Amino acid sequence: MKQYLFIFTQTHLDFRIPEFSSLCQLFGIPDKSGEICKDDVLCTIELEPNHVAQLLSRAISIKSVYEIILQGSDYGDICEQLKISSEKFRVFDSENQSWALRIRPYGLKHDISQTNEMIDELVELLPLNKASVNLSNPSIEFSLIEDFSQNRNQKPVATYFGRFIGEGHRSWISKFSLKSRKYIGNSTMDPELALIQANLVMARPGAIVLDPFCGTGGLILPASHFGATTVGTEINYQIARAEGVSARMGEGKLTANQSVLANFEQYGIADKFLGILIADASRHSLWRYGENGIFDAITTDPPYGVREKGRKVGNKKRKPHWTLPGSAHEQHYPEKQVYGITQVFLDLLNLAAKVLVISGRIAFWYPVVRNE
Repeated sequence: MKQYLFIFTQTHLDFRIPEFSSLCQLFGIPDKSGEICKDDVLCTIELEPNHVAQLLSRAISIKSVYEIILQGSDYGDICEQLKISSEKFRVFDSENQSWALRIRPYGLKHDISQTNEMIDELVELLPLNKASVNLSNPSIEFSLIEDFSQNRNQKPVATYFGRFIGEGHRSWISKFSLKSRKYIGNSTMDPELALIQANLVMARPGAIVLDPFCGTGGLILPASHFGATTVGTEINYQIARAEGVSARMGEGKLTANQSVLANFEQYGIADKFLGILIADASRHSLWRYGENGIFDAITTDPPYGVREKGRKVGNKKRKPHWTLPGSAHEQHYPEKQVYGITQVFLDLLNLAAKVLVISGRIAFWYPVVRNE
């Protein structure tokens, strides 16, 4: 095992630890999420190298990871350790390797002159005689990382000298950007949160994932991106069939190339999408789930009546001028009634209990008043 420095993003802090824990379970890694502090950007964790690579292959909340070579209280302490640590750098000193050096203070900015002075001093101290310097494309990137995150403009909490290992997949947030997505709705989930939610339910090849309130497919897209086969139900015919006016201001009516399927085709994962059923999510008899369940995960954002109306099939309180129930029509569209927030929540949990396999996961959003 080696000691690694994890640098986390500073967005959606509440999901940092749950996502890390879920990925550990997904890959069979010892769960070290208990060593992570929600409010700390930097965190040291002892792991196997292959486990770090597995975490980086999926993580959204992890910004970057470094293998720790030296650790001290401040820059001066690191310089003193470099003078007596030639043995630790022998593995990096060969003619077929190249290197570069970066200064990365967190919570504080050095001016250019100070940074250059630090680099010059560190270069002189680094015991590398055979490896060549390559600033544009080095095989090894060393970094001096100073943690000022809790002690701004004063002495750092800790200072690390390490080797850059890799980054999390923040680029996927841009890939799934709503600005470029073909079909979105009024409440399509933010891509970063949707990707994290897919990690929370451990979407993976071979898994079947359901969104019972599918909308435009914003939550099952990243699940299919991670290899899961996905399916959704949606009670609103126009949303499911992409008919009517676009949610984008000034775009007008939706066109033939805008649909939920078009979104999956846009990202090259249409083969992972089973489709959308126009159905009432409260009618659980829709699924023949047997004793062992059929879905590995449910990921959803139910319409609690906050951003979208909550509706289910049922009879409304009739008004005198309405057509009588027994009248004949060429086509019949079921009436919908208000679907209260409590019933939505209870129905969702009951659905999960019936259709999820043992150890299946459910992740859903719920409106809260933070003061209460």
